[in-house]
Amino acid sequence: MDVIQELNRKNNSFGKPHPKTQFTSVEDARLKKYVHLYGDTDWNLISKMMITRNPRQCRERWNKFLSNSINKEPWTEEENTLLIKKYKELGPKWMKISRYFNARTDVYLKNRWNIIMRKEKLKQKQELLEKALQEKREKEFFQVLDEKFECTDFCELFDPNTNAVDQEQLSNAFRM
Repeated sequence: MDVIQELNRKNNSFGKPHPKTQFTSVEDARLKKYVHLYGDTDWNLISKMMITRNPRQCRERWNKFLSNSINKEPWTEEENTLLIKKYKELGPKWMKISRYFNARTDVYLKNRWNIIMRKEKLKQKQELLEKALQEKREKEFFQVLDEKFECTDFCELFDPNTNAVDQEQLSNAFRM
């Protein structure tokens, strides 16, 4: 898509000259080029060059995603631990939390937090499913034993003094 098509598409979106749409890879490349040429302070000039973006959009895209000063390295366990700790202390105050990190933006922190929470919820669901499956297996096991022993209370197999199953009775039940 060329610049004119892109401009027409964006200008037709809800009648706004600078609609809230995601930056494209072409826009990112152009923004990087203009910041390289004009610096990262004159956002009015850069937004005029971008045509479809206002100064705030250009500044935020650069400062929060594209700047070379942003730490884009993979997250470490120490960073994950610090993020969880600071979130518990401060709540979702991403700008405040970002002060404790080396060049991680508030947006990166919020996105990482959401990833951690999704993984935690998935882990909890998996643990619940495993627990339910284990309970189902135990229930089926005890039903089989109850049928073999023809007793209504499986607790009769346990010796209350030793808290153990009567092995002889258990062995006899499975020989039948």
